[in-house]
Amino acid sequence: TAIVHGGALSLSDSQTAVINCIFTGNDAAYSGGALQLLGGTPKINNCRIMDNTANDTGGAALVNGSPVFTNCTITGNTASKGAGALQVVDKGSSPQIRNSILWDNLPTEIEVEYFTSRVTATYSDIKQKSGVYPGTGNINQDPMFLNDLNLNYRYRGVLDKGSPCIDAGDNSALTAGMETDIIGHARRSDYPETKDTGKGSAPVVDMGAAEYTILYVDDDAE
Repeated sequence: TAIVHGGALSLSDSQTAVINCIFTGNDAAYSGGALQLLGGTPKINNCRIMDNTANDTGGAALVNGSPVFTNCTITGNTASKGAGALQVVDKGSSPQIRNSILWDNLPTEIEVEYFTSRVTATYSDIKQKSGVYPGTGNINQDPMFLNDLNLNYRYRGVLDKGSPCIDAGDNSALTAGMETDIIGHARRSDYPETKDTGKGSAPVVDMGAAEYTILYVDDDAE
């Protein structure tokens, strides 16, 4: 809990890389329920940001500067106003969202406070009341998270069979250290029953923090 911003983590003018992390159940008395990212170019890779709360704006994150979210799953976060996922503040902010899922955050997914700020989103599934969030490869479709309460916590937010997010990301967005997903399964695990709708040579990476694989249920049973 934070008495102002960033219930879990606050970074200022940082180049930090945050990899394979889960942020859940955090709360800020003002903005940025889980994260406050002020300035710099922090990298948020293969992370789940779920079920965090801000009593003002930015249920998941309060953002300025140029943070880059790659293969993140941001869902179930809540703010009392503004964006449930990313609240973008300060003039000239330019966050990037790549291969990510922003879904079921309330009241909305992204809010940009200044017209001089710009969010660049590509090959991501971002929920909107209508239309698709501007950017190459973006979609606005139910990501179809696996809904099985018998599975343990590490599988929250993974994709179910038939998800439009499977094989729908951009291979070129992957950086060093992203050879595996948040669970430890290999990235770019092709699922032959799904048509590749993303960018790059097969196998094409999925959207979100966890790569779809039929091994999930088998692994859990073990």
